[in-house]
Amino acid sequence: MAEDRVRLKCYDEEMVRLGVKPAAASSRAAAAAPPATAKAAPKKPSISDDFGLQGEALRKKQAVDAPAEAPPAELTAHVKSVSERALGELRIELDNGQVWVETDKHSGAPLVAGEAITVKPGRLGSFFLTREAGPMRRVKRLQ
Repeated sequence: MAEDRVRLKCYDEEMVRLGVKPAAASSRAAAAAPPATAKAAPKKPSISDDFGLQGEALRKKQAVDAPAEAPPAELTAHVKSVSERALGELRIELDNGQVWVETDKHSGAPLVAGEAITVKPGRLGSFFLTREAGPMRRVKRLQ
């Protein structure tokens, strides 16, 4: 019986952490337990920090951060630096610390430092970098 209470308390605490209200019966069991000591909440990261991350990198970051708000529909930033990779694709570092790379070599006008850009999600997990003048570029987030 005591093991059941411990298990239910653990379950209820996890549901509260995920933002789900526990059931009435299990909340009585949790209420009977002594309150946990309060810890200082760590600085909440910005939701745009996850924008563009995919696969394992996103799962790892979400396991640590567990954001409560929906991801943004797009990301607006300024280009910090642009460099060319071995096969000619551009590596684009933004002022927010994110690093993106073209997935296809592009022959349009080059990006320049300080230029305002917008990254928007496409279909099937793709992302497109746009700017005021010039064509759209398919990009992938590295960092």
